[in-house]
Amino acid sequence: ADSYLFSAHMVQHLLLTLLLPPLLIAGTPGWLLQPLLRRPGVGRIARVLSNPVVAAALYSVTIAVWHLPPFYDLMMRSHDVHIMTHLMFMVTATIMWWPVMSPVPELRLSPGLGMLYLFLAGIPMQLVAAMITMSDEVLYPWYTSAPRTFGLSPLDDQLLGGLLMWVPGNLWMFLAIGVLFGGVLGICLYATVFVLPVYLQNLQHFTAEQTGFVILPGALASAFTMAVMGRFTGKFDARLSIERSENGARERV
Repeated sequence: ADSYLFSAHMVQHLLLTLLLPPLLIAGTPGWLLQPLLRRPGVGRIARVLSNPVVAAALYSVTIAVWHLPPFYDLMMRSHDVHIMTHLMFMVTATIMWWPVMSPVPELRLSPGLGMLYLFLAGIPMQLVAAMITMSDEVLYPWYTSAPRTFGLSPLDDQLLGGLLMWVPGNLWMFLAIGVLFGGVLGICLYATVFVLPVYLQNLQHFTAEQTGFVILPGALASAFTMAVMGRFTGKFDARLSIERSENGARERV
């Protein structure tokens, strides 16, 4: 499909960079990596690659360069280069996700910094997507000679591919930010249900009925969001608790 439609190829790239790496990291236990990281050379390299600036730069440069028309055309005309490019996408994307999902606590950012990191790391990809979407001409000549499917012209196909990179890609990053935001949502829920009513009734002189109408939508939205995000964050919290228990047991032995 990636030889016929740019949009299909874009879906493949999104799966390789936004879905596969988080699943891979989530399925990697910390105890499996700890012995490897104790080796001086490996540990030093891991700390460098886990640096947020390094991780985001490696991913962003890889995505941007291989979506430039000359490099993209080279990738499409050489099967070996195509395979190498996809491997680069997977490796650099895994490095990009590592600072926020690392199973090794000392290589993982705090939730607040993780939210900021994901927001900034997603900007270069969105710029690339915007340039592809807003282009008035076909950027990738390979698809002008490819058989047309689903009635899409090369330019419409390119527009669809850019939008897939721009909208679903951006939403996925914000979903990840939302998972990290789960703890902050608890504070927002507390403020909505307890602090805001005191402020409205005592300082703004709202009646109880008026206060209820003001806080009800926010309280319901906060409760719903907390329930959804709790299903995700609970999985990571459980994994961390298991890792701490295992580490403590090994230290006692």
